[in-house]
Formats: sequence, structure tokens, C-alpha cells
Amino acid sequence: MPSNTSKGFTPRSRPWDALALLASLGRKDVALSNDALAPYLELIDYSMVTEFDSQNFDAFLSKLEGDGLSFTPEFTTFREVWRRDEWNHYVGYRRLVNILTGVPEAELHQRTLSRPSDFGEIATFLQDEFLICMTFAYDEIVTRHACSMAKDIYRAFGHETFLTWIYLVGRDEAWHFMNLVEVIRLRHQHRLGECAAVLERLLAWDRERRPYHSTFVLDHDLDLLGEATLRRCANILYRAVLR
Repeated sequence: MPSNTSKGFTPRSRPWDALALLASLGRKDVALSNDALAPYLELIDYSMVTEFDSQNFDAFLSKLEGDGLSFTPEFTTFREVWRRDEWNHYVGYRRLVNILTGVPEAELHQRTLSRPSDFGEIATFLQDEFLICMTFAYDEIVTRHACSMAKDIYRAFGHETFLTWIYLVGRDEAWHFMNLVEVIRLRHQHRLGECAAVLERLLAWDRERRPYHSTFVLDHDLDLLGEATLRRCANILYRAVLR
């Protein structure tokens, strides 16, 4: 049974305000024409809705708690920080989509809310805190790499604030990853021997290109990221938990 102490665990975190960062920007600050911008809109819209899906994932974790799954104090502390960060990312991406398309944020929010979520297909990865942390950490390091890959897009927008935006989102994702690794190492040392097999299962899932059902985790586009990137992310996680 987990103790009630957090063993001195303090999640890496530095709160910031996405809406304040983007407040002064408008379509005039984007150097790209509508035609040049068009190929990027789907990716940014997808980033917006998947960041919102953190709310669905958090609700699913609460349901697991209600069904009797216990979480350690470290994971609970991390979860509070993560939930705050992801909401900040969501409202920031929502503002970006508004800037780029002119669609009102209220309309974007209603469209995002209308998407149902279904955790049934990925429940096997979320049966206990160890598996949740492994799946969660894999997802966060993949998102960190996706942010890095997107820097050229935001640089092309022409205003330095867009590049600051994606840097801060990527930094948060990297810290989420490191926080989860620390929870695994603090609380689940006895299961580290399972890490390789869990990661192979996650990679196999991504290779199968399963449909995404608004679950926040396992939202990866294999065509965009490439199998080599996913393998590299899995290797980073494996080395981090076993260091």
C-alpha cells in the first residue's frame, strides 16, 4: 500500500499564461498567406483538441479512483500540475486557431466539447498506476518531440512570440515526462523489469494505426512522426527509468 508521504517529491513546473502571451497577436502578425498557412491548420487544430482531451483523461482517472484504484501521493501531486498545464495549452491553441482562422473561440470550444471519448480500447494500458505512468510518460515524450518538430512551422509565422509559444509548450511536456519518470522510480521500482515489454506493446499499438477516441494519450500520427521517432521516444523513456 502507498504511504501518505510524497518522499519529498516536487513536480518540475513553472506556471505561465498562454492567453496573456498571445493577447496582442492577430492575423496580421502571421507572415504566411492563407494558401501557405493552409497545410498547417489541421495540425494546429488537432493539437488544440488533443490538449483539451486531458480533461477526458483526468475524468477517466477519477473514474478509476471511484472504482477502487488508489494513486500514490506523488502521482496525485503531479496530476494537479499536469491538469493545470494542459488546460493552459488548450486555451492557447484555441486562441491560435482563432487567430489563424477567425473562427470564434466559443464556437471552437463547443465543437471540441462535442467530441465523445472512449477509453475501452486502451484500458489495457491503464489498469494500475505503473501502467498509467508508463503510457503517460511515453505520450509526453512523444509530444515533446512533436513540439520540437513543429518549431519550423511557428518560426515561419514570422513573429517571435509564436516560437516562444511552442517552446513553452514543449518545455512543459518535457517536465511532465521527467516528473512521471520520477514517480515510476520512486514508487514502482519493483516493476521496472516490465518496462521493455510495456513499451513494445505501446509501439505495437502505434504501428497498428488504431483510431483515436479523444483519450489524450496514444494520439500519435504515425505518418507525421514516423516509426523511428516513436522508437527513439520509447528508448529515451526506457533509459530514464532504468538509469
